[in-house]
Amino acid sequence: MANAKNLIPNSERTPEQLREMASAGGKASGAARRRKRSLREAADVYLSLPVSDRQRWNRIASCGVDPEDVDDEKTLPLLFRLLPKEQAAEVFVELESDQQELLIRGFSNTELKEVLDELYLDDTVDIVEEMPANVVKRILKHSDPDIRKSINEILKYPEDSTGSIMTTEYVDLKATMTVEDALKRILNTELPRRTGCPILPISQRNVEALRYFMDNGGRFAVATGRALPAFRIFAEQVPMNAPAVVCNGGALYDFKTERYLETMELPETIRPQGQDVLDRFPTAAVEAYHMDNVIHAVRPNEYTRQHEHVTHAGVQPVPTLLEVPMPLIKIMFEDDHEHLLALRDYVSGQPWSANYEVFFSDRTLLEVTRKGASKGAMVARLAKRLGISMDHVYCAGDENNDLSMLTMAAEGFAPANCVETVRSCGATIVADCDHDTLAEIVSILDKRY
Repeated sequence: MANAKNLIPNSERTPEQLREMASAGGKASGAARRRKRSLREAADVYLSLPVSDRQRWNRIASCGVDPEDVDDEKTLPLLFRLLPKEQAAEVFVELESDQQELLIRGFSNTELKEVLDELYLDDTVDIVEEMPANVVKRILKHSDPDIRKSINEILKYPEDSTGSIMTTEYVDLKATMTVEDALKRILNTELPRRTGCPILPISQRNVEALRYFMDNGGRFAVATGRALPAFRIFAEQVPMNAPAVVCNGGALYDFKTERYLETMELPETIRPQGQDVLDRFPTAAVEAYHMDNVIHAVRPNEYTRQHEHVTHAGVQPVPTLLEVPMPLIKIMFEDDHEHLLALRDYVSGQPWSANYEVFFSDRTLLEVTRKGASKGAMVARLAKRLGISMDHVYCAGDENNDLSMLTMAAEGFAPANCVETVRSCGATIVADCDHDTLAEIVSILDKRY
């Protein structure tokens, strides 16, 4: 039978009654959000995924675990460790708090940090609120400093208030954006950064255009700022018939032979010089890219974590740049744009800056490579290797780190949503990145040849 109180119209309620109802609704919402599925249900979801489900069940069975008993406390840690890293965090959030506590107590420090780094901030707060003090202390100890600060801020809000339930993370939208533009920004930028979910794959029209281009004698290569570990996931999606320029021109890599063809390594002096910069800019982090495809990070911050999510390439924290092994292909400072502008100006004012290329690859990413190591320079070296005149080299790009190749190519192309510096460099503007940029470029070139 319906509660008679619920039949009273809101117009007949006092302000106090309305506030009480709102509070009750907030508590109910918070409780509903915190309800967890059982391990059995989570296992059914994640262990039944296509391709790998039988393999995972077989691995469990080989350890003497009955699949019908996966919710047993003894098998919980074993099952959890068999899950892929990106899915483990999702399963963890869905568990009951006592199961979460059991796992946390059994985690190594590395395992705990890996899970925490993959969680939404509001999920982390929920977990902290339900754990005993000694477990909370360990969670906070192994959380990223910026995340720890945010957790403490949220915990200051009254229980079940909007501030305690909602996440502090946000995506900024412009008043001039259409609904379509806003949705694309949320999907293509915010979700990958926060969750590590895949950026939309290359469109079928682009794929078909590239295959047509290559079938008719064209050579297609990717020139990316990403290091090899961060680019591999995309290299599998993009048709290529030429080596790739990686690390913003720091290296040339052949995916057919799985080896570097050329590298332009940073000098040994980059470590003390880069550490001096870090010492002067205390909010900045730096990623250092080793030749063996290992990425080290000094003082990782929120932008480091966002970059990890986007690239799907993890970093290994180190105390200082002086402890990062050589050889390095590039380093990359990460901070608010305003802070990076000041950092760039400081670097430019140093006598040693003449030994390096310094440029933005994103508003929050400032990269440093060896002098002469740029996308443009490495594209020219690739063209020479392929026996192609620069009169027949065409490049496309949308960011500041693309300027060197756009301005040296026979013609540079830029999507309509490129940054302003690219738009004003003389490049031919074509369809934006969400509307088959490469297909349009191939169509233009097809008419010329």
